[in-house]
This record gives sequence, structure tokens and C-alpha cells, in this order.
Amino acid sequence: MVPQPRMASARTQAAIVRSLLDAFEHASTNGEAEHWMRAQLIEELARLGCRIMDVAAALSETGPPNRWQEESLPRLAVAP
Repeated sequence: MVPQPRMASARTQAAIVRSLLDAFEHASTNGEAEHWMRAQLIEELARLGCRIMDVAAALSETGPPNRWQEESLPRLAVAP
């Protein structure tokens, strides 16, 4: 099981990114998106990526999924 602080941190960061994306989208349609908004969005997206990696690492520590779960997961194409 993933520790709750990691999950909460990822959820909080996702909410921040979603809010910023909404604001950025609105500002972009009005031509008001400024450099600072782009820079902040990049920074928050990077933080979200780190939180996602933390959760993924914690999930991998719990062991591989059982066979039913493994078979139900979609297969991803691997780049050569």
C-alpha cells in the first residue's frame, strides 16, 4: 500500500496543475498568457512528475500485481 502522505501530495499537486492549466487555457484564448504563467506551469508540471514517480516507486515496493491484475492491464508499445 502506498503511504497516505505520498498519495495526498500527488493529489494536491495534480489539483494545483489542473487549476493552473485552466487559468493558462483561459488566458491563452484571450491572448493574456504571460511568460510568468508559462514558467509557473512548467515548474508545477515538473513537481507533479516527481510526485507521480514517488507514488510509482512506492507501488512497485509492494510487489508485482497478481495474475488477474496483470492480465487486465493494457499492453504498452515499447519504442525500439
